[in-house]
Amino acid sequence: MKLLLSTITLLLTTLTTSTLASPAPVAAANTGLIQRGQDGQDGQADQHHKFLITNFYDSGSPHSIEARVTFDVTDLSPPKHDLPVTNISNVACFASLAIQPTIAYAAFGTPCQAPGLSFGLQWVVGAGYYLSVVHSYDNNKTVDAGTVWLGSDVETYQDPFNPNGNYQYLNHSTTFEFKYNRVKA
Repeated sequence: MKLLLSTITLLLTTLTTSTLASPAPVAAANTGLIQRGQDGQDGQADQHHKFLITNFYDSGSPHSIEARVTFDVTDLSPPKHDLPVTNISNVACFASLAIQPTIAYAAFGTPCQAPGLSFGLQWVVGAGYYLSVVHSYDNNKTVDAGTVWLGSDVETYQDPFNPNGNYQYLNHSTTFEFKYNRVKA
């Protein structure tokens, strides 16, 4: 429980004290990445602590009662000699809502398809969408957690042949990476 509270505090600190910017595409330089520290100490991000998000998609139909978000997560960090191998590679994360709005959100702690891996997708009024990814392992003694701003650009696809085929989507890169913080109990 103490580690969970530390993780939540860490995420909230990242959201409230860091200057957040849109994540850089994979091919771009490290501009726009969330960063808490440069020295790589526990509880801080360094150049090796990164999540790679691929196949990101969030959409829903205005006339429907379902919206969904889906993506895959890979941990780009090299294995450390004092930590077990985490084996987070292309792990699927998915959430579906049976309510409006047309862009899906997910409560913090929504499980992905690997033990200890979860996410949250929140809307912050006046700021946009934020994606949080958390990976706890080593008997919950180690937690990797990061949050990234996804923007607020919601677009509408107009189906020229079927108005019921129109849908809205979060206009964001499908592949991006962002730094995370590591906390050890």
